[in-house]
This record gives sequence, structure tokens and C-alpha cells, in this order.
Amino acid sequence: MLRWSIATVCMGGALEGKLAAAAKAGFRAIEMFENDLTFFSGKPRDAREMAAGLGLEIVALQPMRDFEAMPDAIRARNFERAERKFELMHELGAPLLSLCSNVSEDAIDDPARAAGDLAELADRARGHGFTIGYEALAWGRHVRDWTAAWDLVKAADRPNLGIVLDSFHACVRGNPLAPMSAIPAEKIALVQVADAPALQMDPLSLSRHYRCYPGQGDYPIAEYLEAVAGTGYRGPVSLEIFNDQFRGASANAIALDGMRSLRALGEKVNSARAGRGEPPLPDLPALPPAPEVKSVEFIEFATGDHDAGALVGLIEGLGFKPTGRHRSKDVELFRQGEINIVINRDREGFAHAFNSLHGSALCALALRVDSVARAVERARAMDAPNYLGRIGPGETLIPAVAGVEGSLIYLMDDESAPQWPGDFRLEAMPEV
Repeated sequence: MLRWSIATVCMGGALEGKLAAAAKAGFRAIEMFENDLTFFSGKPRDAREMAAGLGLEIVALQPMRDFEAMPDAIRARNFERAERKFELMHELGAPLLSLCSNVSEDAIDDPARAAGDLAELADRARGHGFTIGYEALAWGRHVRDWTAAWDLVKAADRPNLGIVLDSFHACVRGNPLAPMSAIPAEKIALVQVADAPALQMDPLSLSRHYRCYPGQGDYPIAEYLEAVAGTGYRGPVSLEIFNDQFRGASANAIALDGMRSLRALGEKVNSARAGRGEPPLPDLPALPPAPEVKSVEFIEFATGDHDAGALVGLIEGLGFKPTGRHRSKDVELFRQGEINIVINRDREGFAHAFNSLHGSALCALALRVDSVARAVERARAMDAPNYLGRIGPGETLIPAVAGVEGSLIYLMDDESAPQWPGDFRLEAMPEV
């Protein structure tokens, strides 16, 4: 079956924290980025035991670079380097070595020589019980497209040599995706997924700094995964994200967001299949259906005494009028037509904590949906925490779930939406 995996390079911090975060988010497989072992306090076998104790399988060691089609002197050193990788893989318990296409200026443009090197590397790996996965880097010296990588894998013709498919490298180069479905499943060593914004930027810079999770960018990741699934491949599908912001954030948050993105990706794939009258992929568990969002009831800003005047001045300058004060909190309601803005200056509770962390900022929005129960159920399935704040006597109880950057999303339906303005002492509505 398809198994969700995450590369340790996606997350920041020490390896111990990355492994714990991946396991907590629900992953059961990881790719080990070799650099993560550099500052690890133990030995590679200790990392293996730690991962196993968390229920994580190390499915691959990555990366090995600049290997194939090199001059003879460098070629000999490369095979020595490969043997050291094999020793490390034994300690880690990693069955697959991920090999990137050569980017060195010394690389020789000779497909036959490259295929021969891959074949010999696979033969050496077979003696250790390992598999080699070959991946086309979008900025490779001579191999940049997955089709070219696949040609070399076929030419090398070794049972323990397969192709590593990566959505980023395929999409950034505009490679065709549908033909991937013709690759024999047993020749796919690993599948990696990463999205990215459609920026006019060289692929290397885009890859190193702006990759993102599926659904956060502009690439056709669902179509990519459909093509892969069409081969019959049922191995690890691994997130591989290089992103400065990801590495600077909480490993727990990044791992959880990654799992959410994969669940949503699976839903999108099966939805497309259903639209064509095809059965869903059983490996991709269904999510509770998303609610219909009818409208935004209000947006809420958290602010403090220092910034409140400027924020209120800005809001009023946009044509909003103060129309009510909250019955039990230092919260004010501004309206313009049917648009509601809430300014929260309370000195305790969620908004105060949000303001302390972010300064004056949008801390919440309220959505009117067709079913609060279904919205809460879906949020729970995506591991979004619920929130319940301080409620005064007679005030409206509005369920909320965690939103972006620790903000809140309040949920209400046609029955509860008309009630929340009653929490304010409303003044006469201004004419508009």
C-alpha cells in the first residue's frame, strides 16, 4: 500500500526532535538526510534504534551526489565513497540509497558510461542487500528530466536499480506526467512529493528555498500522484521539502502540516477518480466531507493599548463605524454595510496572547458554514485543535478550531450566526 513518509530535511532542529515530530504527526516512514547525522549526539545505529522505538522505518538514505559518468580517477574514488555509504546504511537499517543525477562540470556526456556506472553500483549494492534509486535533478549536468533518468535505469538493467520520481523536478521542467504510469511498479524505487509556486526563477534556487507542501503551490501534484498510482506502485510516498521557513519553524508543526497536506492530496486524487467513474484508491483513507462556506461573519484583530489607536484610525479611515462594545470584554465592533470587524484589546485570553506574540494582527475569522458539526469533524480528522474561550453569562458559544499561524477559525451556521451580535451592546446602526 502507499505509505506516507517524510524526509528529515523538511524539518528544522536536531534529529531527535525531527524523529519525534514525524512519529507524533502519524508518519511511519522517513528518509534520512545524511547531514542530519552530523550533529546527532549518538551513532547511526542509535538513530536507527530511536526511529524504531518511535515506530518509524528508515526507508532511504539520501543523497549521494555527482557519481555517474566521471573521469576514471574520480570514478574510482566515487566507488570508494559508495562503499562508505553502504556501511552507513547497514547501521541505519536503510535499504535504499538515493542517487541524484550528476551536476559536476567534470561529468562526461556519455549515456552508455553513465548506465554502466549505475549497473556496477547496483551490483555492488546487491551484495549488501541494498537497492539504488536514481533521480533526475532539474539542474543536472546531462540528466535533467525523469525520462532521461528512466532511460539510464532501463539501460543499466539491474533488478535492484530503480528510478526515484520527484514531483518538483518533473514539474519545474514541465516534464509530462501521464507517461509515468507506464513505468513498471517494481522499477520505481521511491516517490517524492513537493509543490512550489510558479515563480520565474532558476530551478536550483527555487528548489532550495521555496518548495512547499502539496496544495500550497501551483504544481499539478494530484495528477502526478495519479500517474504514479497508475503504475501499481504501493511503496513510500515521501515529502521532500527544502524551505528556509520550514526549517526555522517548530518541527512538530511542520510535520503535522505535512501529514495534513498528504491527506488532502489523497482526497483530491480520489475525488478526481470519482469524477471519472473510477473506484477510489483504498490506500488513501477518506476524509469527512468539507463543509460549504457561505460567508465570513467577521474578522477579528488582536491589539494592545500602544497600537490600538492607530489600528482604529485605519479601520475608521476605511469607512467602518463603531457600532458596539462587548458586554464582558474589552472588544469593540465596527461595521460597514454587512462587513464586521472586531477589535480585541482584552488584557487576558487568546487575543492578548496572540498580540503578545505577533503584535497587532488578524487573530481570527468567523465562517458561516452549512454544518458546524461537519466542519468540526473534518478539522478533527486533520488534527486541528479545538478552542473554547472564556464565555460570559448569556453570551454566544461559538466553536473554534486552530487556523493559520496559531489564529482561530470560528464556526457558525444559519441558526447561530444571527446570535453573536447580541454579545455586544449595539449602538444605532449608521446609515450606509
